Amino acid sequence: MDDGYLRCSGCGLCTEAFSLGCVTILKDVLNYKYNIKATFYSRNSNDNKKIFTGYRLFIGVAACETFIPLIKPLVLPFMFYKFPKKYQS
Repeated sequence: MDDGYLRCSGCGLCTEAFSLGCVTILKDVLNYKYNIKATFYSRNSNDNKKIFTGYRLFIGVAACETFIPLIKPLVLPFMFYKFPKKYQS
């Protein structure tokens, strides 16, 4: 539940442990089943920009309005601090 982040431009899932094929499937399922438009990008190590670490899934701010209520029932309450203020209670 802690492998995600929130920015003013949207939210992301740290999916570096998954293959490109799996990340693509997740992106496609979010789009097809929930109409959540997601993208992914390649990620490199923070200390060595040449070391590829995997792919991260990114969900834009508009799609987060659908995504967050969808996952909130599955998130333990002590992790709500990760959500925008309006979803924290």
